[in-house]
Amino acid sequence: HVSFLTDDLLFAGEAGGVHLPMKAIDTYLRPATPPRFLLETSLASIDRLLAAEPQHICYGHVGMRDNAVAMLNANREQLVRWQEMIRPFFDEAQGRPDLEAMQDCRRFLIDNDPLLSGFSDLPADVQARERNFMLNAVKGFWGYFQETAASSPG
Repeated sequence: HVSFLTDDLLFAGEAGGVHLPMKAIDTYLRPATPPRFLLETSLASIDRLLAAEPQHICYGHVGMRDNAVAMLNANREQLVRWQEMIRPFFDEAQGRPDLEAMQDCRRFLIDNDPLLSGFSDLPADVQARERNFMLNAVKGFWGYFQETAASSPG
């Protein structure tokens, strides 16, 4: 994705994650990490966006938030958290592309990532869409773990 900065307004594409407005909570944020996902590249992209110190961030199909730096930092922290949360499922599946393990992982993320705490408040059709996107995001991390294991010496 491409990001654009105009004055203090950032159009981050999916580099800033996917934000959905919620009534009951301040932030629903999910990473956009479909295959082929490279964690270091994503973190470096977010760091470049943070360095620009934007005031506002625009999310596709949703609108603008005023706290761009806080939202980018939340997305960055979430990527690191997902790495830590997904890795045990990958290890348990011994790196195989195990759909059941990925679905279990997705349920675990929904239940345990604080930025997804509003999931149960989403309309049923949005929940179904989010489940698909989250499964694709888990697959992105799965591929990342496979690639980093394959490129590690030993």
